[in-house]
Amino acid sequence: MIIIDGSYGEGGGQILRSSLALSMITGQAIEIRNIRAGRPKPASQREEKVSAKAISATARLPDHVRKRQSAQARSVLEGRGIKVKIEEIEGSATCPGSLLFCWISGRGRYGGFTGLGAKGKPAEKVADEAVSGLLAFLDSSAACDKYLSDQMLLPAVLAGGESHWSTNSISNHLHTNVWVTECFGLGRVELLEKDEKLSLIKCRGAGLA
Repeated sequence: MIIIDGSYGEGGGQILRSSLALSMITGQAIEIRNIRAGRPKPASQREEKVSAKAISATARLPDHVRKRQSAQARSVLEGRGIKVKIEEIEGSATCPGSLLFCWISGRGRYGGFTGLGAKGKPAEKVADEAVSGLLAFLDSSAACDKYLSDQMLLPAVLAGGESHWSTNSISNHLHTNVWVTECFGLGRVELLEKDEKLSLIKCRGAGLA
C-alpha cells in the first residue's frame, strides 16, 4: 500500500483526485492521510457556506415559466442559507417542455437533481422537485448522490485495493451493477445501510485497471 501525505503542497483536492486516478490505473492500493491538514480552517466548520448551481430551461413556453422556476429555486435554497447561481436557457424542441436541474460539486460532495415540467404542472412545483432532492442529499451528509454511486462502482471494482464512499440512498441500479460485477467475478462489494439517510459502499477491487 502507498501512503500519501494529504498535507503536501496546498493540501487540497488535487492530491485526492490524482491519487485516486493513479490508484485505479496502476492497481496499487493507497491510503491518504492528513488531507487538507495544511489548509487554514474557518472559525467554525458548521458556518462554512454551501453553494449550488442550477439551470432553468424551457422550450416553446412563455419566458415567465422559466423565470418562475428560477425564482422558486432561489427562494427555497437561499432560505436555507445556500447560495445558488442559476442559468436560464431557452431551448428548441418539437414540443413544449421545461426542467430545472440543480447540483453541487466539490468539498467532497457531488450530486445532481432534476425537476421535469408537464402539462398543467406549475413552474414552482418543477423547481421544488429538484430542490427537495438537493436538500435531502445535503441533510444526509453523503458524499455522492444515488445516481453517481452506481456509476462509480465499475472503476472501483477494476481498481486495486479497497474503495469506499457514502450515498444518501442505495438505488436499484446500484444493486444491478453489483450483480453484474459478481457475474464477472470482479471484486467484492458490500452495501451497508447506516440509517435511512446514509449508506456506505465498500468495494475490494480486482486490480485489473
